[in-house]
Amino acid sequence: MTGPGGARDDRQIMPEMVAEYVRDVNAKRPHDGRSMKSISLDYLTGYVSDPFHSFEGGRNRPLFKGNMRRNITMRNHYYGPGQGATPASQAYYAQGGRQYEWQSSASPLRVKVPYAGMASDRPIFGTNMIDEAHAHQLPHWGSMLWQTPEFAFLGHRFFDQAKLYDNVILGKQDSATEFYERGAAWKFMHTALAWKTASNNSDRLYSRAEVMDFITFDFETFYDLWYAATPGFLNPPANIMIGGEIDQRSAVFAGAARFGPCQFTDIGVHCHDFFSGYWLSALHAANKIGFIDALKAASPKVKAVIEWLLAMHRKRMIGRVKDGLLINASGSDYLTSYWTEAEIRAAGGDVSKLHQTFAAVQAARPAPSWDTYTNEGQTYDRDGQAMDQLLAGPAIIKDLGMTGTDIDQAVTIAEARFQEKLTAETAKGPGQAGSTWFKYHQVTNNRPYKP
Repeated sequence: MTGPGGARDDRQIMPEMVAEYVRDVNAKRPHDGRSMKSISLDYLTGYVSDPFHSFEGGRNRPLFKGNMRRNITMRNHYYGPGQGATPASQAYYAQGGRQYEWQSSASPLRVKVPYAGMASDRPIFGTNMIDEAHAHQLPHWGSMLWQTPEFAFLGHRFFDQAKLYDNVILGKQDSATEFYERGAAWKFMHTALAWKTASNNSDRLYSRAEVMDFITFDFETFYDLWYAATPGFLNPPANIMIGGEIDQRSAVFAGAARFGPCQFTDIGVHCHDFFSGYWLSALHAANKIGFIDALKAASPKVKAVIEWLLAMHRKRMIGRVKDGLLINASGSDYLTSYWTEAEIRAAGGDVSKLHQTFAAVQAARPAPSWDTYTNEGQTYDRDGQAMDQLLAGPAIIKDLGMTGTDIDQAVTIAEARFQEKLTAETAKGPGQAGSTWFKYHQVTNNRPYKP
């Protein structure tokens, strides 16, 4: 896609080839006839090739087993500095795998720390060198597909990797916006799959009780910190300015009540379209394996949080598709602003004077079409992945068991737009079809498959 937007993260809840295999166990790769089963097996097995596994005390077992709230953190990650200020007593260092090969190839005489390392004499990368924002490696699917504990073991290790970056999903002490962030979506999906592939008998896997202990504590913390607080998501404020300045958390509480998942930055209260799309995909997959039902039964607070989370994504998805797909993007092809900072200041922070609906936002700043936007007088394509998620979203909401004429209307609208785009791309012929919009189209960005 062209335009001034930043980098795109084209990852999904299930790897593309694995999703193809799940849809059709007899599927083959078109150009050489190789089975998707073979490709999927190779892909998921590839996760084991990473030279770092989180050994501790000479054993390769889950780092949080027996204490899901253990306070340890990896000091650095591939895609960001992580918690560089973590005290030594809380820092986890990689203690297993083929570290010596990596170290000697980098420098035969001393340990070399790549990319923003905290020290030159100790390795601080670990597991798959992935931070929470990119923790979409989910080998657990292999265990469910081929009934092997090895993939479950790898999945639980990757669950650890995400927890080593930040051992929370929603219940973050300094952030109320994890219901919008991709890192939290990946950790939620890891939690769901760890629960599905758990064992009471293996010391290499978490038990279901341990997984539920982790997420129950996390969701109940979120409930007390950000959901039922005043102000909070359950009690949004009428004014979001304090002492003449916009209060970030108040803006999110008020924005979420009207638009669902959102964040506040220098572009105002806005939504990152494909971050939120990841969350919806995770909720949908978790529901399919029974995890949503398990959460609803965990405790009254957990039930309230998961039902609120589902309602937030319904609010965004159905509202955008029915009334707001023509909202212009905000400087990037995947950011959609609801209240700009200028609008908030002009209203003196009074929420009642701001846009209350997606339709009102769209009327204030319309885009040329549902799949394009303007920026500084130029027209660009919207992010294909984010828009694909929006086109699939209403059907996903319905498949989650939600009902309503608004959902049915959104499903019809989204399907018509999908067919419109499919027809336009197909008309380009085999040489060009899919070279723009569907370049990043994926199986898991489609409506639920019902053979």
